[in-house]
Amino acid sequence: GAYGLSGQIDFGERNWRGRGQSLALRVERGFTRGTIQLPGKVNFSLAFREPFLDEQRTSLDISLFQTSTTQAEVLSGVTTSRYDLERVGSFLELGRPLDPATSLSLRLRSELALITPLPLDPNSPSCPCPPPTLFTPGRTVSVLLTGIRDTRDSRISPTRGQRQHLSLEFGLPALGGQFSF
Repeated sequence: GAYGLSGQIDFGERNWRGRGQSLALRVERGFTRGTIQLPGKVNFSLAFREPFLDEQRTSLDISLFQTSTTQAEVLSGVTTSRYDLERVGSFLELGRPLDPATSLSLRLRSELALITPLPLDPNSPSCPCPPPTLFTPGRTVSVLLTGIRDTRDSRISPTRGQRQHLSLEFGLPALGGQFSF
């Protein structure tokens, strides 16, 4: 059989440099041993937020990430594919309040998704190693526009008001993405 070990380091600062900025770093590393020797996987994310970019309270969020996971595609109760999925990407987001209850944000995302087909039986190093049929690897570049209106009397325990959230995301092949949506 296989066994593994994983570790994680988290660092976060909510008031970096005394300016209300936030900085977060997370690193994970996993090791597997057993019948099949698999390479260790490293996942990380680095995020920065500047809540007061200008006098209109424009915020700036920047995030970089890399994740590696093992996925299974199951159709009609049968595993048809196993694969490692690696996602590497970033996003840049600008947000601004329009009034005390309404805010808008615009996010640019770039993400590369790569797959490595694995044997259907995790305990056997021999193939078949069919790729997934419902997932297409490649680069996604998109723009996400989000509007939020929140009139609740409390975010933790609201008794009246409502929260409305509308998002529209568009894939942009013109900026190097492989998908349009």
